[in-house]
Amino acid sequence: MPNTRLIDLREHPNPALLAAFEDLYRRTFTDPAEREDPAQWPPRLYGDLPAPQPRMHLLVAVDEPCRNLLGGIAFEYYRDSRCGLLTYLVTAADARRRGLGRRLVHGAL
Repeated sequence: MPNTRLIDLREHPNPALLAAFEDLYRRTFTDPAEREDPAQWPPRLYGDLPAPQPRMHLLVAVDEPCRNLLGGIAFEYYRDSRCGLLTYLVTAADARRRGLGRRLVHGAL
């Protein structure tokens, strides 16, 4: 996917891309028992909560120049233990099987 750009919404807040990720997330994780409430994300994503609270990141993939959301990965970094947790990975149906998931995981790492 040569015209794909990865954007960390923690570093570059973008309400439209966050809303697009939330929409794709809800369509992908249809069972409420398998997902968390996205309303919890903004304070964890944009706030600077003290340790041991993790730093949340949301890395989204957009196509350029249209900036349509192709997918994204939510992950957390636990500072005290210096480890990460990949929590949610989603890709749009028409962006699957092109290596986007792999690229998102590598970007999160």
